[in-house]
Amino acid sequence: MYESLSRAAHEGNIVELYASIRRDGDVLRKIDEMQFIDTPLHIAAAEGCIDFAMEIMILMPSFARKLNQEGFSPIHVAVEKGHKELALHLIENDKNLVRVKGKQGETPLHYAIPREQNFDLLARFLEACPESIRDMTTTNQTALHIATRHDRLEALDLLCQMLRRSDYCEDVVNQKDRNGDTVLHIAVRNNQPKMLRVLLKCKADTLATNPAGLTALDVAHELNNRESINILRGWSNAGGLNFQYKMRKQIFKLVTKASEVIFQGMDNVSSEDRNALLVVLGLLLTATYQASISPPAYTVFIVAFFLTLGLLKPFPHGFRTALQVLLAFLAISFDEAGSGQYVDLEKRRILNLQDKGGNTVLHIAASKRQHQMIKLLIESKKVDRNTVNQTGFTALHVLQVQAPVDSESVNTLNRAEEEVQAPSKFRRVRYFAKFEREIEEMKPDTINALLVVFALILGMSYQAVFSPPGGVLKADAGSSTKDAGKAVISPSVFVLFYT
Repeated sequence: MYESLSRAAHEGNIVELYASIRRDGDVLRKIDEMQFIDTPLHIAAAEGCIDFAMEIMILMPSFARKLNQEGFSPIHVAVEKGHKELALHLIENDKNLVRVKGKQGETPLHYAIPREQNFDLLARFLEACPESIRDMTTTNQTALHIATRHDRLEALDLLCQMLRRSDYCEDVVNQKDRNGDTVLHIAVRNNQPKMLRVLLKCKADTLATNPAGLTALDVAHELNNRESINILRGWSNAGGLNFQYKMRKQIFKLVTKASEVIFQGMDNVSSEDRNALLVVLGLLLTATYQASISPPAYTVFIVAFFLTLGLLKPFPHGFRTALQVLLAFLAISFDEAGSGQYVDLEKRRILNLQDKGGNTVLHIAASKRQHQMIKLLIESKKVDRNTVNQTGFTALHVLQVQAPVDSESVNTLNRAEEEVQAPSKFRRVRYFAKFEREIEEMKPDTINALLVVFALILGMSYQAVFSPPGGVLKADAGSSTKDAGKAVISPSVFVLFYT
C-alpha cells in the first residue's frame, strides 16, 4: 500500500493519492505514527511536486514537521534539492516551519545559508519568520556563525540588516558557539575584513573574549592580520558611543519593568483617591527638586515624612513602594545635604564594591596580608568590615584561615569591630510606631486630606529654610557683617505668628 502511495508522490499523482486512501483510510495516519520516515511530503519535496505537496499539507499537516531517517523535514529536503518555490509554498501554510530543527539542530534557515543562489530564499524566510534568526544549532551556532564560516558575505549582510531592526540584535550578534567564539572571532580568524565591518555595524562587541581570554583584536594580533587590526582599532575608538547605547537600553528596560510593578493594581483605586494622589505627587515632585538645592527643617520634615509613609498604606503595594522610595530620597537628601556627607556616601559605595567573587578591597588586602592597607581602610571609617564574599567569609575570616595568622591585622579588625557607632538619626523612627494603629482606623477621606496636608508641610519645610519669612539681613556698605544672612524674623516671633 505504501509503495503505491510512494510512487504517487514521486509522480505528483493526486488521483493515485486518493486511490490509496480509498483502499486504506488509515494509510496516512499509519505513516504519521512512525517516528522517522520519508513521508509522501518528503518525496514530493524532493521531486518538486508542488500540487501534490500542497494536497498532502491539507490532508496531513503534521508531515511538514516530521523528520526522515536522515534527520530532515520536507522543507529541508526542498532547500537541499533547490526547489525554492515549493519551500515557499510550505511556509505560506505555516511560517514556523522555518524554525523546525533537523540534523545537528539546523533549521531550514541554517540549511539554506551555505548553498549558492539562495539569497532570495533567505530573504523570504526572514520576512516570514524574523524570530528564526535567533535559533541555534546543537553547537550553539547562529545563522551568523554559519554565514561567516562559509564566507557568505551577502547572506551575513542580509542577516545583520534584519537584526538591526530587532530588539535582540546584540544578544544574537554576540552569541558564542560551543568553542566560545563569537562571530567576530571567526571573521578575524578567517581573515574576512568585509564581514568584520558588517558585524561591527551590527553592534558586535569588540571586548568579548573566548575561553582563552582573547578578544577579536587579540586574535588579529596573533595572526598578524594588519587589516583586521586597523578595522578593530578604528572601531574601538567609538566604543564610548556603544557603551552609552547599552546604558540607555538597560535603563529603558529597568524603567519599563519598574513601571509595571509600580502601577500594578492602580485600576482598583477610586477616582477620589486618584485626585488626592495627583495633588500629593505634584507636591512631592516640587519637594524632590528642592531637595537637590536645599535641605528642609529637620523636625518638621521628619514628622511629616513618617506620617505620610503611614497614610500610604491603603494604596497598591507597587505604587506605595514607589512613593516611599521618593520620600526616602527626600529624607536622604536632608540627611546628606549641607554637610558634605554625599561625598562620603559615594566614597563608602566605591570602597565597598565587590568583584565577581564577592570580595571587597578589604578582603583582597586581607588575603595578601597587607597590614598597612588594612589599617588605612579601617581608619577611613567607610569600609564595611562585615561584608561577606561568595564563600561566606568576611575580611576577618580571610585573615584567620591563613597560616601563619597575621595577628597584627586580626587585632586591627577586632578593635574596629568593638568601636561603638554613633546612633543614627533615623532610629527615632520607633517613636512613630505608636501612631500606626490610629492611621489604620482612619477613614479614606481623612487619609486623603492628611496626605495633602503633610505633602504641603514637606514642601513648606524646604521653602522655610531656603527662603525664610521676611527674607534675610544683608550687609550694607560700612556696616557690620556679623548678622548678614540671618532671618529678619527671629524663630520665636515666627512661631508665635504661625500658631
